[in-house]
Amino acid sequence: MPLNPFKLDEAPAPAPELLVLEPARKRPCSEGFTRIQLKPLKFSRKSYAELQNFIFDLENRFYRYFEYFEDDSERVSYAGEVLDNSNKTRWRNHVRTHYCGDITAAT
Repeated sequence: MPLNPFKLDEAPAPAPELLVLEPARKRPCSEGFTRIQLKPLKFSRKSYAELQNFIFDLENRFYRYFEYFEDDSERVSYAGEVLDNSNKTRWRNHVRTHYCGDITAAT
């Protein structure tokens, strides 16, 4: 009901509530699996020391970017993605042979 300017004993109408808009929050990832942009790791099977360094680098990435690698399936998937061509072929054949091609079973 609007305020009658001629009735001074009438209480003024309450002020409308102000809508406070918060700035939109930027999400680092969308729902589901998100690919992060990192410098690719190198592994060429030249020596056992190189393998140890590759695994060490992977563990550091998993620790540093833990919010992207919440479970083992995401870690295994990422590690498989950063392999070079010949190693990726061997990994794909291993998954196909021992896990019937189901990458989620390899974790």
